[in-house]
Amino acid sequence: MKSPDTFTFDAARHEYRLDGAVVPSVTQILRDVLPGWAGTEYDMALGTCCHARFAMLARGEEFEPDPQFDGYVAAWRKWALECKVRVMHVEARVASVRLQFAGTLDLVAEVSGVVSVCDYKATLTPATEHQVAAYALALLESRGLVVNYGAGVELRADGTYKMQTWPLKRAKEEWKSILTVYGLRRKCGVKENHERN
Repeated sequence: MKSPDTFTFDAARHEYRLDGAVVPSVTQILRDVLPGWAGTEYDMALGTCCHARFAMLARGEEFEPDPQFDGYVAAWRKWALECKVRVMHVEARVASVRLQFAGTLDLVAEVSGVVSVCDYKATLTPATEHQVAAYALALLESRGLVVNYGAGVELRADGTYKMQTWPLKRAKEEWKSILTVYGLRRKCGVKENHERN
């Protein structure tokens, strides 16, 4: 696969560019095609804070405990220990030139001995499977890494977790259909269901 000459991310605008052209993010596409997929503003703010801690945990970095997040941190640690998580990539930005989308995946790791693209959630939804499938497709183009399995990890405030895993062959094909619908909506002038990427 051809890699872009330039792949950039503007954090302030939450905007990905391939060779200077803006491309949609995985979450932007899912929010548009599958309305109701995204959480509230509060959920997204909480998720941002928790994800920062999960990334630090995955990298083995220290941070100050905070009672507001301690349960989520305990849930991540329990999941990592019980599922024998071996971290490979953390918060990796990936893109597909061929399919024209980009995103930032949470984690690529061996989970119970299986290399998987993992996504952390407050609540797992059916769209999680397609999200990790999209990241797996972009991971192949961006980094040459083939990943055929995904895991959605629901991390809870009470220190517990729930994990769902999938082989990604079907979901990768379905992601291409989701992209087709997204493209048709743009072509027909249908505005996105959500403003935020």
